[in-house]
Amino acid sequence: MILLRAKRGAQSFPEAKAMQLGPLELGLILVIVLLIFGAGKLPEVFRSMGEGIREFRQAASTDESEEKQPTDSPNNTPQAS
Repeated sequence: MILLRAKRGAQSFPEAKAMQLGPLELGLILVIVLLIFGAGKLPEVFRSMGEGIREFRQAASTDESEEKQPTDSPNNTPQAS
């Protein structure tokens, strides 16, 4: 009975199993990256990827903090004399 439930769950969400990466897939990706960029460029590639991720996180957190701040209300605007 447990096997039937597991099969039924896998059939309802087949894309969930397709999105999982195991050690074999990760190793294959690493070998392909190593062949494309070479061992000398690999640290530079990963460094630039890290900088890109860091900039993305900073931009995302800046956008979130701007959304939380209240907008200027008509009472706070300077009046012309």
